[in-house]
Amino acid sequence: MSAKDLDKRALAVYVRVSEVGERDGPSFGSPEEQEIAAREWAERAGLEVYFDTEECVDLDVSGATAVTERRLGRLIERCEAGEFGGIIVRDERRFARDEIAGGVALDRLTEAGCRLKATWSGFDTGPFGEDVTPESRMVFDFFMAIGKAERARNRLARVKGSQRKAAKGFHLAARCPIGYRWVGREKGGRTPTAEGGCGKLEIDPVMGKKVREAFRRRAAGVSFEELGKFLGLAGKSSARAVIRNRVYLGEARVVTERKGESKIVKNAHKPLVTPAEWEAANARGGNYTQRAGVWSALTRLSGLAKCPGCEHNLSVGSSRGAPYYSCTAEGCKKRTGIAAAALDEHVGLLLTEAVYAEVPEVLAILAGDDRYQRALDAVAAAQEELDTYRAEIKVSDVGAADWKRDLASRQAALDVARAALRDVPRTQEAYSAPIPVTAEQWSAASKDERVALVEHAMDRDRLARFVDRVVVHPVGRGRKVPAADRTSVYFIGAEAPWAAPVVEEAA
Repeated sequence: MSAKDLDKRALAVYVRVSEVGERDGPSFGSPEEQEIAAREWAERAGLEVYFDTEECVDLDVSGATAVTERRLGRLIERCEAGEFGGIIVRDERRFARDEIAGGVALDRLTEAGCRLKATWSGFDTGPFGEDVTPESRMVFDFFMAIGKAERARNRLARVKGSQRKAAKGFHLAARCPIGYRWVGREKGGRTPTAEGGCGKLEIDPVMGKKVREAFRRRAAGVSFEELGKFLGLAGKSSARAVIRNRVYLGEARVVTERKGESKIVKNAHKPLVTPAEWEAANARGGNYTQRAGVWSALTRLSGLAKCPGCEHNLSVGSSRGAPYYSCTAEGCKKRTGIAAAALDEHVGLLLTEAVYAEVPEVLAILAGDDRYQRALDAVAAAQEELDTYRAEIKVSDVGAADWKRDLASRQAALDVARAALRDVPRTQEAYSAPIPVTAEQWSAASKDERVALVEHAMDRDRLARFVDRVVVHPVGRGRKVPAADRTSVYFIGAEAPWAAPVVEEAA
């Protein structure tokens, strides 16, 4: 392509606005004003321009955004391909707000023999980028530094403004969370308020109750899919976001002066749930969720019966038309199986016998097990320790490395406490023991009579309250071994399995 042909190439007009909103005034430089300024300069210079809003305009895009992630990057590529003779911008800060990124983009244009023209400041590389001198490059870099400083100052102003609003109780979002409503909007509504897209929150009298109930249901093991339907949300992802949102604890998250960091403001508004309710819901309601399978519904130990080889739960299927527990884990070398009726009967008898024998772990649950509450308290203590360290210990007090290490250790302690909470069954209220008859009647009953008595007293929920796991040991194909001789039953809180004394037939 000859120099004459190169001189006829159109210049692409690039327009960028960081935040559109309701900004106005000469310092703003609306998209229309930027386009008009570029066209006026090109007309005076007798040059053609190329402008397409879909290809040349970036709205609500920061100058700190990488050039390749903006439409500017594509325009530079087309300049390098020889399609355009250069790019016109309002000023250097529309082009970039970083010395390094801006310098690299400028070098790409000049190396391609293309022009960069800033109509407002007058910066011009020349028709083929030949007019860039050390002095003009210094001016360009100076404008990049100014732009970077302005961006930092603008962000700081926004951060301070957000912090001031948060301190006054404003919720810093365009939509208020489900379960709340904007103060003063008794008819409800979660759409933006007139106060710049945020406002103060109050509990919605209708949806607030449903959100509280959703937390209780999740703690009891209800799926996110069901919670989504209950709350009228789009799906389980939306329900999961509700349960994990700490806004329902009365907290607000506010950005800090340091980019990428935020801080929590407690008691920013009235909470919908307590910390214990929030933790319980996020612990997924304990370690058991009832299966919906046809055969599982006919058993009592689904989710409790374990394989000793792979330690996975035994699956519930059928054998000869009856429920059957079996290991289906791929690669397990100790696969085992047992008839569900035999195992359920044995564990039911064993638990009732444990009550009469006053096994400590069983009596503790009958009296009202507090392990779940203690696990909740441990989470609360770990959270308080983390929050206190953040609030009271300055980096300058201990040094950056130690502060980071100490914070990580406290976060790890909180993660461990939450993991422990997920593994602890919900606190069981004291209730009638699985004692179908008096101790004297039970002692005098034969094994068959005991089986009949327990049959009406045992169910899956009650067994799960007492039994941590039942390990079923393999005995070899074709062998028939009583369930009592091939199982290890661990009560919740016990370190060793418990075996009942041999039942003597009554005379």
